[in-house]
Amino acid sequence: MLCRPLRIAGFRGLSSKNTGVVKQKYSVSKKELQLDVRRISRSLGRLPSRQEVTEPSEYPIAFFDDYFASWAEVCAAARTTGMSELPKETPGVVPQLTLFAD
Repeated sequence: MLCRPLRIAGFRGLSSKNTGVVKQKYSVSKKELQLDVRRISRSLGRLPSRQEVTEPSEYPIAFFDDYFASWAEVCAAARTTGMSELPKETPGVVPQLTLFAD
């Protein structure tokens, strides 16, 4: 009996073009860039263009180009609600490291 690879609907397997992808480490997080665009969009009262972000942003435009596939993806962060610098605390959830502390 031959074993064939499992095929899952909607899942594409690895191909030669995406097997050598190296995950990069950046000096600023993607979330910080998203929050920066959100801050700029609030000050403008609308979604900013790429040129409108270059001046007031704290970060070089190259960071946005490296992190995001398109400018639409950058602006998607400004449209979302509930994003903040701090993680959302969930009542009743105890951090795992404190469960076994003496």
